Amino acid sequence: MAGRYLVAANFKSTVFGTQAAFQYMKKNGGSIVNIASLAARTATTGRSTIYAAMKAAVVQYSKTVAGEYGAYQVRVNALMPGYTLTPLVASTFSKEALDKLMENNLLGRMAEPVEVAKAALFLSSPVSSYITGTSLEISGGHNTVLNPEYAFEKRKTEL
Repeated sequence: MAGRYLVAANFKSTVFGTQAAFQYMKKNGGSIVNIASLAARTATTGRSTIYAAMKAAVVQYSKTVAGEYGAYQVRVNALMPGYTLTPLVASTFSKEALDKLMENNLLGRMAEPVEVAKAALFLSSPVSSYITGTSLEISGGHNTVLNPEYAFEKRKTEL
C-alpha cells in the first residue's frame, strides 16, 4: 500500500500536473519545473527504494515531455534537491544522522528551502529561456566526491 502512495505522490502527480500546465501554456509558451530529488541520481535503499525510482522517473519524464512540448515553446526541467533543512527532514533523522549527512556534503550543510525555491524561480524565469530538458542538482556537492573530508582536513592545516 505504501508503494502505491509513493507512486501517486511522487510520479503520477507530476504527470498529471505537467499535462495540465501544458494545456494552459501551449498557446503562449511557458516553463514547467518538476521537483525530483538527488535520489534520482544516487540510489537509496530501505524506506526510500520506491521513492528513488519515482524521482528518477520524474527526471526522465521531464526530459521526454521537453522533447514533445518544445515545439510549443514550453520548456520542461526538473530540480534535483539534495537534503534540505525542512521540518520533515529534521523529524526523520537523528542529530547524529544529520551531522553525518552534512559531513558528506562539500559545503558542509544542508540546503535551506529558499535555496531550492530560488533555483525553481531561475528555471521558471526568462533568464533560463534556452534551458529545457535538463535537471538541475541543488545538493551542495553531496556525493560529488568519495572523500569530501579531504578538503575539510586540508583547510584545517592551512588556517
